[in-house]
Amino acid sequence: LVPEKYKGIEKVVLLYDAPHPDVRFLKDVLEANKNFETKISRWADWSGSLSVYDMVILHGIPSVKDKSRSADLIRFVKDAKAVWFITTTNTDQVLLNDAQSLVKLEVSNKTANEVLPRFESAFSRFSVSNTALQWLNEVPPLVAPYGNHVINAGTEVVWYQNIGKVSTKLPLLVTGGNEKKRAVLLGEGIWRWAMQEQLRQSVQDNTTEWVDRLIQYLAVKSDQRPFRLRAGKDVYNEGESVTLDASLFNASYQLINEPD
Repeated sequence: LVPEKYKGIEKVVLLYDAPHPDVRFLKDVLEANKNFETKISRWADWSGSLSVYDMVILHGIPSVKDKSRSADLIRFVKDAKAVWFITTTNTDQVLLNDAQSLVKLEVSNKTANEVLPRFESAFSRFSVSNTALQWLNEVPPLVAPYGNHVINAGTEVVWYQNIGKVSTKLPLLVTGGNEKKRAVLLGEGIWRWAMQEQLRQSVQDNTTEWVDRLIQYLAVKSDQRPFRLRAGKDVYNEGESVTLDASLFNASYQLINEPD
């Protein structure tokens, strides 16, 4: 049992630039997870503080269509506990470079690319099922900003970009940070993954699993101990057998049992 002081619901806010099918899909994933208390708002209508939230998801923000509060946004983002940026064709790439330090976008006026994900096998911050890994080979393309984007030091790549049949070292999904975690998805259209999966199997478990595991990894946890040891009771009699229960968690706070 987890002590009361370590229990808690993670507060997540999803802010978006404009209505988008991705936003609806993210909303469904968040609201299905009982560990999250979710608020969803258009950025133009937002007036609250982000400091009370354990995680902020920014879809299409910062936006080229609304630069009125760009200074506020940069300040909010730098103070936030965890942030996930998702780019769209309306993303202001210059401001995005200022708002995060995981990847440096090469700003370009060229048409966006259709790209496919390729999992980086060395990534271990969180894990997904083999079925979810295999699903990456079947998903429809995402629309990513054009350019030779540079991965900064300390950034961990989850997915690289495949352009057609060409494997590249361009980032698609990256994460980083310790106390303040960050992630950037350089692509929109993940709702198509869920739709494709639903058409094939009447479910969208694999797409949901990827998004859910990423959000769980980014969201700040109250109990951040990777190794937890518990005794069955506080006092034992002499000669009585003592039983200890141990739990080991990875960086995403998933239970693991591989280490000795």
